[in-house]
Amino acid sequence: MAQNPQDVQKLLDQIESTYRRIGQTNPFKNFDASAFTDVNDAINVLSQGLVTAKKKLQDLSGDVRELVGSFKAIVGEITNTNVGVTSTVKSFNKLTSIASKIQSDQLGITKLRAKELQTLEKQLKEEKESLEANKELLKGKLQELYAKKRTEELTAKEVIELEKTKAAYRGIVGSLEDQDSAMNSLNAKLQQRIVQEEQIEKLEGLGGAAVEGTSAALDKLGFGGLSKRLGLDEVRKKMRETAEEIQKSDEYTGGMGDKMKVLKSGISEAGSQFVNNLKDPAVATTLVVKEFADALIKGDKATGELAKGFNMSYGAASNLRSELNTVANLTGDVNVNTQGLQESMMAVGKTLGSNAKLNKQDLITFTKLREQSGLTNENLASMQRFTLSSGGTLEDNTSEFLAQAQITAQNNGVVLNTKQLLEETANVSDAIKLSAGGTAGGFAKAAAQVKSLGMSLQQVDDIANSLLQFEDSITAELEAELLVGKDLTLEKARQAALNGDLATVGEEISKQIGSSAEFTKMNRIQQEALAKSVGMSRDDLAKTLVEREALVGLSGEEAKAGKEAFDALVEKYDVETATQMIRDKGFKTLMDQQSVQERFNKGIEKLRELFVGLAQPILSIVSPLIDLVTTVLPAINFLLSPLVEGFSLIGKAANYLADGLKKGQAPAIALSAILAVMARRTIATAIGGIFKALSGIGFGAGLLLAGTAVAGMLSLVSKSTTAIQDGMIAPDGGLMVSGKKGTYQLDKNDTVVAGTDLGGGGGRSTGIDIGPLVAEMQNVKAVLQQILAKEGSVYIDSTKAGTAFAVGTSKLQ
Repeated sequence: MAQNPQDVQKLLDQIESTYRRIGQTNPFKNFDASAFTDVNDAINVLSQGLVTAKKKLQDLSGDVRELVGSFKAIVGEITNTNVGVTSTVKSFNKLTSIASKIQSDQLGITKLRAKELQTLEKQLKEEKESLEANKELLKGKLQELYAKKRTEELTAKEVIELEKTKAAYRGIVGSLEDQDSAMNSLNAKLQQRIVQEEQIEKLEGLGGAAVEGTSAALDKLGFGGLSKRLGLDEVRKKMRETAEEIQKSDEYTGGMGDKMKVLKSGISEAGSQFVNNLKDPAVATTLVVKEFADALIKGDKATGELAKGFNMSYGAASNLRSELNTVANLTGDVNVNTQGLQESMMAVGKTLGSNAKLNKQDLITFTKLREQSGLTNENLASMQRFTLSSGGTLEDNTSEFLAQAQITAQNNGVVLNTKQLLEETANVSDAIKLSAGGTAGGFAKAAAQVKSLGMSLQQVDDIANSLLQFEDSITAELEAELLVGKDLTLEKARQAALNGDLATVGEEISKQIGSSAEFTKMNRIQQEALAKSVGMSRDDLAKTLVEREALVGLSGEEAKAGKEAFDALVEKYDVETATQMIRDKGFKTLMDQQSVQERFNKGIEKLRELFVGLAQPILSIVSPLIDLVTTVLPAINFLLSPLVEGFSLIGKAANYLADGLKKGQAPAIALSAILAVMARRTIATAIGGIFKALSGIGFGAGLLLAGTAVAGMLSLVSKSTTAIQDGMIAPDGGLMVSGKKGTYQLDKNDTVVAGTDLGGGGGRSTGIDIGPLVAEMQNVKAVLQQILAKEGSVYIDSTKAGTAFAVGTSKLQ
């Protein structure tokens, strides 16, 4: 048995990789190292095998390497002689690049796909055409120079130019005209590689496309890291390797059997990668952390948009989104998620100018129709608005519209795109909708009827208005009869217009205008007169005739078959049952129009609902905490104001005070007394302001924050008054002063001033006696310690949220 299996395995892997590039079967595939008594013997055999394999690879790519050298040599010859044939040099440089790419492909450094190879093929053809053109230019130049040479008229400069042109011409001719030229060899190699790559990609087939599509979808949805974690790149690599091996083998057929082998290898690799990555906690952790963070960010943004759009508080919007999340989860439908339901509800609300909630059933239907059929919010909001006014559900009215439109069109001998008709009629006026009976079915019949006749509801409504201008309409009718030479009967159309029956108006008008063949035989005056009599322009009338006859010509047989099928259902069941079957089929068709990619994307989005469900309650907790912060901030700003003002005043007077005290100036002494009083009042005001400002957020929380703020302020004051060089103590009832010569009782009206070198003699003053101030501060400190040591209750919106406990202690609740 080999004593160093790692070295043996490393050599085996290198040999396998090399033979895979060559496209040949690896003779060492079943190599048994245990057959050697000495590990060195096995290593020697494998090393020699690797040398042989690499030599075969070099031989395979050697001819391409020679092509690269050939093109470079031509470029070197031309440029070294400084020939001014820029286009020729450019072409040979591009040919060098093409040959280098093919060489890298053969060596396995890069792998060119079919599209990339086809691009190189196109570039090769372009450069060949460019060289052909350059050859003719150079040939003409040579003839000119040789003519001068024969007459000995060449200058020294032209002699050099002749040699340069000859070199460029030889390079082009050698590359284009020789049977085994570099250009022909390169083209042959490229064609061979294109065929090979096309066969490989066909072997990869749908399996490879599915893997690439999945990876692209994950990247698009922000799961690029997950794609790598699931090993999709390794799956594609394995399928590619298998396809290459099959394509180069003698058993290659390119049939379904070969494709299944490639697919099987991909499935096997995918299973291995999936199992391995499931064992890696980093995969799950990365996914959960990223998705939860995204859910919080997107959920917060969506909640804010809902609050603004529906004119409600953030808290109410958060509760509403939680309800939508519950609805989405209960449907179990990948096309129904929280964000989609919110979008649907806001679309309806915007259309109606209301922030009332849409009923759950219509909300789900609205969302599914948008996601699965591609109908826009505008289209669906129009139908939803009609549903809310006329009754029923969105699903019932939509399916009824589609069914009645289909049946009406078939009865008129045409086939209509009923979904397109629904979209086209979304913005039709309410007057037209209500005139058609006020139901989805009646509206659909009218819309399909006039569409089958080459008109639109709005156009027929305009015609009806024209017909009801009785005097003008009858006059136009008589003029048309006189000019056209036939009787027009518009009384029934006028009666229908008066009754708001647009379908009948359209039908009657269609009977009177005749056919496009009749229209063609009329002169312009007759055409205009006929059009005017029915309330249309000449162009509109011609368009109606052409569109009506085109519809019949396009769908006549199909419409006939559809009508026969419907009649058969009516005969077998009854009209209502047959109509219901058309309704169900039409609605199901709308719901079954998503591509595989769209369904996959919706499935991924549905998975995210798990994180939305977690994020929304957390946002509802964070929101009041943010409110608390925004409440405290103004209070903090208020309580700091007196301190800022007080210390600003002290700072401005500091320089003047110090200088004046040193010189014994009376104004400075007076100012220092005022400043001391103001500082004391500033501190007292600040303390009172702190408690007053924070009292509004509840006793417990306010007391806790106030105590903390005051303690910090006193600490600041204490630090700022620890040591001073100059000062003054105002009289407050007498002071005791001690010194080397004894203790003296000062008069109660005496003022003590302390300063450095007050007399100008360079002496030092004694310190200021701030005993009373310190005593007062100690009393304040004691009271604050009692306050801060006391527990209290914290209330948010009149609801007890917790207990405030002493600063400096900690509790777990």
